Amino acid sequence: MKKYQRVLQVTALFLITGTTAQAELKNTMPQDEKVLENATEAKIYFTAGVNTKSVSELIQAIDSLNTNYKKLENIYLYISSYGGDMDSGYAGYWAVKSSHIPITTVNLSTVMSSATMIFCGAKDRQSRRGGRFIMHPPSITPQQGAFQPDHFMTAGRDLKGYIEQFTEVYKECSRYSDAEISTLLSSENDRKFLLPDEAKEKGIISDVAAQIITAPIAYYITDDDKSD
Repeated sequence: MKKYQRVLQVTALFLITGTTAQAELKNTMPQDEKVLENATEAKIYFTAGVNTKSVSELIQAIDSLNTNYKKLENIYLYISSYGGDMDSGYAGYWAVKSSHIPITTVNLSTVMSSATMIFCGAKDRQSRRGGRFIMHPPSITPQQGAFQPDHFMTAGRDLKGYIEQFTEVYKECSRYSDAEISTLLSSENDRKFLLPDEAKEKGIISDVAAQIITAPIAYYITDDDKSD
């Protein structure tokens, strides 16, 4: 069926930071309105770093699918991301988890760091053969050149909060014990590198996806390489 591509320009208000970000969402769909009305599956490709812009786009895509396509039964979210911002990852986790239409997350190649939070938002989690999961402690990047005692205290509180977020998510989407989660979130030397069979054993995924589904509606969230 003949398809066309359109670009949706939206100004997304990202509630965590209270700032606006210009988001460019790309999607493909057939011209036949009946096909759209009767679509039962849709997919989203998330191949970007985790930040306010990309997660705002993800939220926009999920909301659009939930609002506009009443017969959708499932959304497949294909993720390939090395992670990024923790706050954005946690927001993405809740966006996936709160979707009225069930979402299946699928590891396309690599799901790392805060991207694992988005991945874990779904009840049905899968991976392509050869996909890898990398779970490691959160980190923060100093904004100033010089640190004073109160800066260390603030950084410590931030890290504690991020560890609590990771702990909440990993308890829900894995079979790791509390002690194992505490260890992997305390030291980079104890990071977890999991291939699909290991991820399935630990309850992070339920199955290995045989193929990428064909769906009439698809959204694409990628890093914007265009210069300002």
